[in-house]
Amino acid sequence: MVVQAEVLSFAVLQDIQDSLQIINKQLNGNASNTSPQVEAVLQQLVTAGGKRLRPLFTLLAARYFQTDLTPAMPVAMAAEYIHMATLAHDDVIDKSALRRQRRTINDIWGNQVAILAGDVLLARALVTLVETGHLDIVKIMAATVQSVCEGEIAQNVTAYCWDESEEDYFARIHNKTACFFAACCRVGALSVGANKLAVDALAEYGRLIGLAFQVIDDVLDICGDKGTIGKPTGSDLASGVLTLPVIYALKQPELNLMRSTLENGKPAGDIVDTILAVARTGGGVEYSRTVAETLVQQAKACLPVTEQFAIRECLLNIADMIVQRSF
Repeated sequence: MVVQAEVLSFAVLQDIQDSLQIINKQLNGNASNTSPQVEAVLQQLVTAGGKRLRPLFTLLAARYFQTDLTPAMPVAMAAEYIHMATLAHDDVIDKSALRRQRRTINDIWGNQVAILAGDVLLARALVTLVETGHLDIVKIMAATVQSVCEGEIAQNVTAYCWDESEEDYFARIHNKTACFFAACCRVGALSVGANKLAVDALAEYGRLIGLAFQVIDDVLDICGDKGTIGKPTGSDLASGVLTLPVIYALKQPELNLMRSTLENGKPAGDIVDTILAVARTGGGVEYSRTVAETLVQQAKACLPVTEQFAIRECLLNIADMIVQRSF
């Protein structure tokens, strides 16, 4: 499914939707252009659907400056390869058996195959980027992969670290999520020759949207519908990941004493349930949504002036949908 079209299609220009459809067909075709064993593994990832947000923002940034999206297409494809690679690796780290209600590669074929599948996709991304001939774009995307990995390392090293601050949280999600959105917007604009000030503005829009996106993801982990988000609610805290609603909840009087007695390490299930309950009812969800809405307003203010009113309106609408979504 491309960009979960039932939610976003009315806000996305038709030529961008058409380009995303082409990318989706190419992803399916490229997954088949290999040995039967590898094809089965890659198809498990490609056909699982997803929002295709990284290629979307790459194309949106390019479209901001010109209507011909041809130069941005391979860059958008590489962005999705990288994203799918991180999903394959994340599922191994998280020991996930399901993603979007489908069995994960590691659950079907084991961790070794899942890791190697992710590596195959990273290699395909690199080849695709190099073939564009834009060394600056290759460098940006390579640095982004490094940042994403550093964010994942930080998340795992600080698991069950109950004194994590909001500053720590935002530094982590910047690396893990926001820098990727920023990079997609940056390389999309660069692919069509936008000037530096405009490129920087689109990248900052993407960074702030990425932060807001992750904050809302963390809200949905607390109070979303399991069938809609594709995983059990509260799974982040159960695996030791402190999100913004939880960090807020741990400051509340009813959890203050509990927080002082928690040690680094996995707490009992009833304690996890108590923390989640306070996060849901003690203002953590509302606070986090307010933070996300502020980030989105800041992102919208970053958009440079353009005579292309339709694409600007598109980016404004998608920014609003980031905080309104339920998946």
